[in-house]
Amino acid sequence: HDAFGAKPVIEFSAPTGAESHAGVEFARCAGGVNPNRRVANIKSVALAIGSASEPAQVKSSVEVLPSAALAAHNYAAIHSARGRACLARRLPQVLGDTAKRRVRFGPVTVTFPPSLLPTGQESFGVHVSSTVIAKSIRGTEIRTPFYADLFALLAGPAEINLSAFGLKHPVPTATERRLLSLLYGRAEAHKL
Repeated sequence: HDAFGAKPVIEFSAPTGAESHAGVEFARCAGGVNPNRRVANIKSVALAIGSASEPAQVKSSVEVLPSAALAAHNYAAIHSARGRACLARRLPQVLGDTAKRRVRFGPVTVTFPPSLLPTGQESFGVHVSSTVIAKSIRGTEIRTPFYADLFALLAGPAEINLSAFGLKHPVPTATERRLLSLLYGRAEAHKL
């Protein structure tokens, strides 16, 4: 457990190969930097912050590129109109690719919320909502709302990412804001 009452959990995530392929395809689409140029890609464990009846989790990562200029170019590409259009097109495909045999996703909505950080502390966010459709043992469909909020902020050659996933309800905005502020503060204190 940590200060947020969170505990490590099994992650909601795609297989590594799918992430790598999707990352390269997205970078190409958005005009960003190929993720294979990263110097480091450090991922936190996923932490459970929801309840058993309404599971949610958060995780973070730090991706380091060879220079601050490359990181700034990549961040600008993601944040651009072209990058947003690519995200809106590709995220539904990524969800579809990660679905298991008995699980699939319904229609996907992608929106771009305003920054959760105060003026001068820029972050970029993407909100994804869908429905997880699973087959029960009896063959009936079980539909559960699914939410993913993905945030990025830039710190020199590093891009710090926060992912928040919720079933039934999105992770509260106040929780995301506190976590982003914490990540921003740590990035400022430990610049590369």
